[in-house]
Amino acid sequence: MKHYLFDKNFTFDNFYYNTKNAFPVISAREIVDNPKAAGNPFIISGGTGSGKSHLLRAVANQYLERQQDNVLLLGTAELERIFRKQRKDQENFTNKIKSFAVVMLDDFQLITEYPGLRSELALCFKQLRLAGTQIVLACTGKIIDLDLPTEMKSRLLEGALVELKNPDLDVRLTFLQRQFEKNHLELPENDLFEIATTCTDFKKICGIFYSLLFNQEFAGQEKDLHRVVTSKIREMNQGPDIRSIIQTVSRYFELSPHDLISGRREKSVSQSRQMAMTLCRDLLGLTYAQIGSEFGGRNHSSVLYSIKKIRKLQVENQDLNHLFNVLKKNCL
Repeated sequence: MKHYLFDKNFTFDNFYYNTKNAFPVISAREIVDNPKAAGNPFIISGGTGSGKSHLLRAVANQYLERQQDNVLLLGTAELERIFRKQRKDQENFTNKIKSFAVVMLDDFQLITEYPGLRSELALCFKQLRLAGTQIVLACTGKIIDLDLPTEMKSRLLEGALVELKNPDLDVRLTFLQRQFEKNHLELPENDLFEIATTCTDFKKICGIFYSLLFNQEFAGQEKDLHRVVTSKIREMNQGPDIRSIIQTVSRYFELSPHDLISGRREKSVSQSRQMAMTLCRDLLGLTYAQIGSEFGGRNHSSVLYSIKKIRKLQVENQDLNHLFNVLKKNCL
């Protein structure tokens, strides 16, 4: 198993933040300088586009600067692909992970979708901690909300947990301005402000920025950058929200939107409701508590159970999985 080289664009120096996110950034710096004080495992949580992956890679790059090149940095889905290939030799898989001085995983929330890898990592993390190996994870949402074995969750919660909040408007605007300066792009201040106010996270901002960069460098339409901005923002404003997802699902199953947020327990209604909840999780990245509040004030555990049930049925029932994917496309 070989770790990939870390993009030098992901450093602490070019991570944009204000006082709201100062603690997570300062704590992440401490991992390399003083790992015992920083905590193990060190877990960076936050919403989509809050900068978790950037901060994770900034830590990895700082390790490289300190001549610590024995670092594993992978996405959880990528690690799952490696795990499947070596399923017949799980001992070799675990030993390779244990050979690294630092183990870093991005998108750790996906571990709930890979039961085999989850079980293997539960044991592996325990051994890594005993060996003094630093574990660093980036996770969308909170660890406490994940469907993990009790012992594994307890060990993770014993570590240091920091949460990145989505960037404020001033941070988003500064980030945009620096990217435009760096890539020699010109755009009226009003358009920059429009992007920064419409896009509430780094991921959305980067999506528009790369579209503009492509438009100028490959399409040769520099004069039409304003048109691209207008078009992209229109597309974003037409994206799905909770209301549209509930309407799409209820319409498909010939129910009323009220049925999905009501207390009706008939199988046809409850499964439709569970699908709608899961779509809200997948398409909007909402927390279980946020979803529950929109579906009749249901509690966190009820939403978690519903989504877990749909995930299980997707694996066991191809027809239901196909139906779920059709609904997802219809919601976009």
